[in-house]
Amino acid sequence: GREETVFPDGTVVTVERNGDRTIVLSNGQREIQTAGFTRREYPDGAVRTVYCTGSQETRSASGTVSIRCQPGNVLL
Repeated sequence: GREETVFPDGTVVTVERNGDRTIVLSNGQREIQTAGFTRREYPDGAVRTVYCTGSQETRSASGTVSIRCQPGNVLL
């Protein structure tokens, strides 16, 4: 099934059979890496997703959503 690696600094990397990775950092951040996107979840509840197309979605802890289709072009 899956492979899990624990580093001395407390970082835990889990690799699934399909190649998806989940990285849990010692500072409470969590990153999910798939073929279609990379998502970073912050301890304060904010989430940043970068899609394979290069577009980004940022959701703040307060619920504000910002979407960038290309560098510098903010939609919301």
